[in-house]
Amino acid sequence: MPMKLLRVFSLLLGMVLGFAACSDDKEAPLLPLYPYENVELTITEEGFTSTSCSFDIKSSDEQAPYLCLYVKQDIFTEIPKEKLADFLMNDLKKQAQDKGVDFESFVASATLKGSQKLELKNLAPGNVYELVAFAVSGVKPAKKSTYHFFQTRYVDPVDCTIEALSVTKENGNIVLDMKPSVDNEYWYIAAMSKPSYENALNSFSKEDIFMTLFGQQANGMTLEEITEKLLIKGPRKIGFRISAGIGDCVWMAAVLKPFEETNLVLASQVSTGEFNPDKLPDSSKSAHFYEHVASKITRFCNGYLPVVGIARP
Repeated sequence: MPMKLLRVFSLLLGMVLGFAACSDDKEAPLLPLYPYENVELTITEEGFTSTSCSFDIKSSDEQAPYLCLYVKQDIFTEIPKEKLADFLMNDLKKQAQDKGVDFESFVASATLKGSQKLELKNLAPGNVYELVAFAVSGVKPAKKSTYHFFQTRYVDPVDCTIEALSVTKENGNIVLDMKPSVDNEYWYIAAMSKPSYENALNSFSKEDIFMTLFGQQANGMTLEEITEKLLIKGPRKIGFRISAGIGDCVWMAAVLKPFEETNLVLASQVSTGEFNPDKLPDSSKSAHFYEHVASKITRFCNGYLPVVGIARP
């Protein structure tokens, strides 16, 4: 090999080796495309009311920062799940701009770490929400998110039980002397034959049966009419006109509360009891007595309780 060509080759080889050695010394590790991609977040619902909900959140990495955000049903039904985290981050960016705060600082102020107990407040009654939690690196969300759906109550529950102090027969009509454990809530009562009740339990819960009976009687009434004609407040004697020979019967009573000014929803446990009109001795009372008892319209069901509802315009 000519000397000149050998010198050029040696020089080139030295440059390649030199670059290779330099590269080995200064090579930087590759950063993951999505930060904290292996962080697992677990959401456990602890309790809820008509306007609040409480959660426990646990993280598999105690040092990984994460966000926990929530949206109403109309949002998460419109946004594809794979785009929801970006949608949420974009909205946080708008919130930061509105407050005149740097986006990174705004996100940092909202991040959490480790296990947390959270309570969401000022929620809308009877609404469905989606809770979304994901790790973040600065303002970059992790690819994987954890989702949890929850719904607030329509109304807050009332701790109330209702009992029948006595069941009598007056002028051929059944009179139940009812007493609720609280006096300041409206309640409703209905009754049905025991065989019909037991048959309905094959398809319905006790609460379903109660609300079905109420719905059948309240159909077509305004809230004012329902309150005046069907609902009761405090202790009251209630009368039922029941045909002879009906046999064992079941009464059902519970508190109902208004929701959004047009609807009534179940707000307490459903209290029940049994009676048999055919085994009660009849006694005569004045017409004025039963007129007071019957001032509320009662519902007695002895027929089939439908499983299938009909949607009507």
